Amino acid sequence: MSSEFGFQELSEVFRTEMYSNPLANVRKDLYKAMADLLTDLRRECFKLESEDPESLMLLGARDRRAKADTMVKSICVNRAHKVYLKALRSADGMEMQLDCLTPEEERYYYEVLAANRRQLGIVTDYMNPEEPEYVLEEEPFDTVQDDSVLVRILEDLPDFVGTDRTYTLSKEDVVTLPKEIAEALVKGSKAVEININNNY
Repeated sequence: MSSEFGFQELSEVFRTEMYSNPLANVRKDLYKAMADLLTDLRRECFKLESEDPESLMLLGARDRRAKADTMVKSICVNRAHKVYLKALRSADGMEMQLDCLTPEEERYYYEVLAANRRQLGIVTDYMNPEEPEYVLEEEPFDTVQDDSVLVRILEDLPDFVGTDRTYTLSKEDVVTLPKEIAEALVKGSKAVEININNNY
């Protein structure tokens, strides 16, 4: 089991998430800690059942296990909903603090943010249909596409899934990213845009 995370600690996280609107600050390994706790509670039930299937201790262990399962599901649903709302507000132009997110939630945030940006831009896309593309026979090898942005990554990032592939980005990487992902990283202070025209 993860250190210092038992049934009592799970109950405290559950109460905080149930009765607090903002996303609570939690330990960064929350999801692993919850998984370890559930595993230990199930092992305890199996052990007690093998020793005495009718013992009062087994009834208590089963009750704790059932309550823990319910609380873990509620925590996951509540936090996922709050992370989604953060991503939706960010897609609408609001500044969001991400310090309270776990690595798993940060991955989810950027995936949802990209999807929300696409969804919120549907009407604009219909109003401004794309012009036909005319491809030149020859293009410089270093030409950056209009819908891509060259950025420098400011810190190691958890892997996240874009529309085209899974991204693994580390501090000081210089990469070309789809515009919506690049804008999200720049707005979240995870990257800075590199203006090629000013570098030569």
